[in-house]
Amino acid sequence: MAERLDWFIHANTDGKGAALIENADGLLLGVTGVHALAGRALRTLLSSPGSWPGRPAEGSILANVTGSNVDSTTLKTDILRSVSYVEDYLKRQQLERAYPVTESLRSMEVIDVTFPTVDKAIVRIMVTALDGGRLLTGTVLEA
Repeated sequence: MAERLDWFIHANTDGKGAALIENADGLLLGVTGVHALAGRALRTLLSSPGSWPGRPAEGSILANVTGSNVDSTTLKTDILRSVSYVEDYLKRQQLERAYPVTESLRSMEVIDVTFPTVDKAIVRIMVTALDGGRLLTGTVLEA
């Protein structure tokens, strides 16, 4: 099962105005900018196609691969393919729906995939918005 680590939520650390949105009591209401983009990218990467009724094409095979008995080379290949698919999918979505340039994808790049144990993969991905905002995000996949 895939476990998502919210490494992408850091208020105003990029200097481009991406921020957490809080109410007067300090409760998190949402994020903007490249942080919202990274969240959308990870959600799509870790969702199975068909799991969102209104968006049946959204998702990747990665959610189905975790928990499978595959070797690290096969898993790394599936991760790279899934990130590429999600990048293409999000770019197609941007043609159909108007996102702010701070939340529109320019690129997703897998920085590295490490295997600290035989049943765990750590994936780090650089998400770049059209305005040049960049955020290093990641996830942990466990068997």
